[in-house]
Amino acid sequence: MSTIKDVENYLRNRFDDVPASDLTAQRQVVERMLRYPGSLKPVYAELLEKLPAALHPAGMNITPWQHVLNVVIIYAAYWKPDHAERVLQAISDAKKKSDAIVRQARKLAELIRERKQIIHDKGLRCDTIDDPLALLEAGAKICLGNSHTPMLFNDWVKPKLDELAARFGYKYWPETSDMIDALAEIVENQQIEAGDSLTAFQIDASRKRCSDFARGLEESIRELRRDNVDIELSAGSFSALLEVLSDFSLSAGENATYVRRSRGRRRQSERE
Repeated sequence: MSTIKDVENYLRNRFDDVPASDLTAQRQVVERMLRYPGSLKPVYAELLEKLPAALHPAGMNITPWQHVLNVVIIYAAYWKPDHAERVLQAISDAKKKSDAIVRQARKLAELIRERKQIIHDKGLRCDTIDDPLALLEAGAKICLGNSHTPMLFNDWVKPKLDELAARFGYKYWPETSDMIDALAEIVENQQIEAGDSLTAFQIDASRKRCSDFARGLEESIRELRRDNVDIELSAGSFSALLEVLSDFSLSAGENATYVRRSRGRRRQSERE
């Protein structure tokens, strides 16, 4: 059976597999937790009582209490409103690029149609650009993203496309201008958002305050149910965590009051 000393030893030794880029932020959180053992011992005791070590999270080789602590540490390490603001700016920048792509793609599609009409009306001759398979092949040759793409395309994809081209003529395929219009529509309807739930929560938080930090932390712990780790810390234990982990100047008593009220509102909402 695990003890509080095992929990503290786990915290001291949990950095072995942490990437160097993530080490500093997480180490700061752990050092803060180890600095206040008296405040957190009731939290550890409750974790050990409610989460028997024999019950392992789904597909993991750690105990449930270790899983909870990992989530707590990672959450506290990356609760950074300024990071959320940078992500918001990046989302705004990406949306501006999307708007430009939509405008330019529709203009390009229209230019291609106008060019085709002129060639047709004036009896001109020109290699077609309406063969999507030829366009794919040309794109593979130009491909800037991966130097291996032309070889892989020629070895694995082109033979299959040649078979399709032999079976189906131009009339079976969408024109290049239609494909570009489709690209514009796809980009126009795409949602650009934060890539992780923590940043998304920070963006949605109306104000960067203790209640936002607390709600996000509690929700992160609740999400562990998908890993078969189901625990709700008592208001006293959760408030002790808040007092140690957050940078907000609230006492454990003030935190506990918030936790009880917040949980009451959530349960009332779930019953309605």
